[in-house]
Amino acid sequence: MAGSWARRLWSLLEPVHDVTYFAAAARRHADRLGLAGFWAPYVVQRAAPMGEVNAHLATAAFYGSDRLAQTLPAAWSVTTPAQAPEARLAGAGAALTEIWGEDVVVSDRVVRAADPAATTM
Repeated sequence: MAGSWARRLWSLLEPVHDVTYFAAAARRHADRLGLAGFWAPYVVQRAAPMGEVNAHLATAAFYGSDRLAQTLPAAWSVTTPAQAPEARLAGAGAALTEIWGEDVVVSDRVVRAADPAATTM
């Protein structure tokens, strides 16, 4: 039963998470940081909550590949661990607004659901 609940939760939340990296609006916010392509924004925005980490730590934390080593630490020369999550949240908000509309994104239910996540970042 636990597996079925976990799979259901994943299927409900993964589309919301995916916009953080894949939606055009989210990519534009990452581009403003000076991070080119797909991998640099993806890696930096995921690693940023840990601080200015090196590729070895990011690889261990994310079960990454050699692409992390190609991205870090050079990406930290164009952005900071504080700027990356801000761009990630702004990009996700912009993408979800495009998808669902502003009335849904700023609704009381969505704001209440997002509050716990916002306090952990």
